[in-house]
Amino acid sequence: MQTGIVKQKGFTLIEAIITLAIATILAAMATPSFINLLNKRRISASANTIYSTLQEARSLAITEGSNVSGCLSNDGLSCLKIVNRGSAAQFISYRGTTEPTAITWADLGIRATPLNTHAGSINFGGKKVIQFQSDGMTLGSLQNGTFTLSGTNLAMEKKVVVARTGRLTIK
Repeated sequence: MQTGIVKQKGFTLIEAIITLAIATILAAMATPSFINLLNKRRISASANTIYSTLQEARSLAITEGSNVSGCLSNDGLSCLKIVNRGSAAQFISYRGTTEPTAITWADLGIRATPLNTHAGSINFGGKKVIQFQSDGMTLGSLQNGTFTLSGTNLAMEKKVVVARTGRLTIK
């Protein structure tokens, strides 16, 4: 027969509380960095969306041999120079140079692409609308411009630059 005390394995309540407290402190220290990283990624994703939508509009203008326009919008129809943080922003592209209406969208509208504005605002430093001609260049000398996507600090800022030649770059 065996007699003796059975040794139990595990943690004491105090050890578990101390471990939980340390994990909570580390998580609290990491949260601001994680939020900044998440916002920076959101801004980059919106910049890439604008870039690819503009590329598509330019390509369509060349392919169809007609003018194709694009702009920032909150309602999917009217063009804006600025969409604010947290708004239901979209980048719309359409055929021609006249902004579409609810009635003409079926004929003129190409795409309304949602943009993520949870991290910051988007400002187009040009006219309200960017328009591409059938040769891929922007329509008129004032058509080049920069879409600036800004967050809570300058490190988050991204720019989509449209040159007069129609060339697009992300900075």
